[in-house]
Amino acid sequence: MRSRWPVEKRHRAEDEAVRYIRAHYFVAQSQSRALLRNGIARLWWTAHVSHDPDRQNPYELTSVLLSSLDITQQLLERGMGRANNVTKAFLELLLRNQSTLLTGGNRNRDRIRRLAKHLNMYGGVSILDCHSQGEIMALLETELARILQGEASTNTEALTPEAPQK
Repeated sequence: MRSRWPVEKRHRAEDEAVRYIRAHYFVAQSQSRALLRNGIARLWWTAHVSHDPDRQNPYELTSVLLSSLDITQQLLERGMGRANNVTKAFLELLLRNQSTLLTGGNRNRDRIRRLAKHLNMYGGVSILDCHSQGEIMALLETELARILQGEASTNTEALTPEAPQK
């Protein structure tokens, strides 16, 4: 932590240094967002929720989670990110649909955000922790298909010339 965020170089006054250390080195709140703002907690938490010992590479999903800060925030700053089945299903969907979701760009970021929002809203009417990873995957796959279909119909409409008005 001191190597990455050196206090001595940034804050000369002792009270500023103390505030900085408290904010960056310790988790002072119980909110999900606080876990991501703290360097040590963020690294531990991302590995904890994405580690899958049943995979050939147990940290394969961790690399997906850390591939973009936006993915990390969309998933872990929401309560649903505390459920391993939800996190792993979401990351598995991203991994299986790399070309559609992980190739970068605003369109893919928007798709990921819409998937996270949909899952979060679904969690408002159903206890996500009680669903299997397969059930969460099916829900996300259905939503991704709906998103892609909506984009395709929007693109088709944009290419179709308007009929002349009478």
